Amino acid sequence: MAFVERQNRRHTNLEADYRNKYKRLRKLAKTKIEHRQEKYWDEVCERIEKSIKSNDPATAFSIIRRLKGGSKRVENMPIGDKNGKLLVNSTDQLERWREYFCELLNVHSTVDPYVINEVQITTPSRLDLKRQNKQPSFEEVKIVLNQMKSRKAPGSDEVTADILKAGGEKVIEEASVAGVKFLYSSNDFFHGSREKYENVNVLALLYADDLVAMCESTDDLEKFIRSFEKITQKFGLTMSVKKTCIMTLQQLKEDQHGKVLKGHEVDHPNIDINIQNQKIETVDSFTYLGCTITRDQRQDTQLEIRLAKAARAFNMLRYSIWHRKSVSIVSRLRIFRACVHPVLLYGSEVWSLTTTQEHRITSFCTRCLRTIIGVNLGDRM
Repeated sequence: MAFVERQNRRHTNLEADYRNKYKRLRKLAKTKIEHRQEKYWDEVCERIEKSIKSNDPATAFSIIRRLKGGSKRVENMPIGDKNGKLLVNSTDQLERWREYFCELLNVHSTVDPYVINEVQITTPSRLDLKRQNKQPSFEEVKIVLNQMKSRKAPGSDEVTADILKAGGEKVIEEASVAGVKFLYSSNDFFHGSREKYENVNVLALLYADDLVAMCESTDDLEKFIRSFEKITQKFGLTMSVKKTCIMTLQQLKEDQHGKVLKGHEVDHPNIDINIQNQKIETVDSFTYLGCTITRDQRQDTQLEIRLAKAARAFNMLRYSIWHRKSVSIVSRLRIFRACVHPVLLYGSEVWSLTTTQEHRITSFCTRCLRTIIGVNLGDRM
């Protein structure tokens, strides 16, 4: 509006007054926009930091992906059928997803009836039912609260176990008071004849967790694998040979005085174990819980992977955050600590680094900080 008034008063005696008014309002609007932008980026930083601290990385990385921009939404990307043909129609895609999960989840398995009959079914007594229906005592709540794991993602109430533990006796007293009394019906339990539930699919038991086994010799390893497969088959579980691998840890030779000979490795025999007519692969490294474990037990490979992923996370925000003038340096540093640091230092609690490896991490952080504050290598500090 001030700009229109200024244009309408051009070449008049009031032109200078309206021009000064327009400049003053434009400066005021620019200042308010800058303040609002700083406030917005502070709010974004707080949401990311809150998600990281509450061990909710999914929310944090969804915010990061939204900041990056320019990426396609997953639901709009075509998928292929069994023959490799791309499906772009939403109906065909949903049908393909239904077909995929039906084949994945409905796995044929045979359960040994003898093993099932060995499972003891216990019916709770009246005394146990009465005890379970009683309001939890102060000591019971205290014991359960101490058994809860810290630094885990919260539930729908967004209250972490760390907050409950820090609340002290006041929180325990309030948690001891039951707000809802559950009235169970006879249909809430599996009891009685097993034949009635032989066709019931309990999806929670469809997959067992990952397992890492340590054996001292090849014979012990082969004996364990074959026993493991035999027992799991009795319970209707199938061992995934494709996802199973064998790795021998590096062992150096010793001289007659017990001194380790560097560069002289103990020769291990070739391990040839076949399960389900498939050979189990022998590898030099594997990934477990997001960390790469190598046979030489060094951190070089893991460090390379962490640096590459951290660099990718940093470069993803290069033009949307680091080079954007509207984002203050303080906000950039907060985003860097919330988005890049966790990627770089994932699993670092168990690292045993050399001086060279520590220098590589420091150099990476220094390069990132130079980019954030806009300082080149040739600039004098």
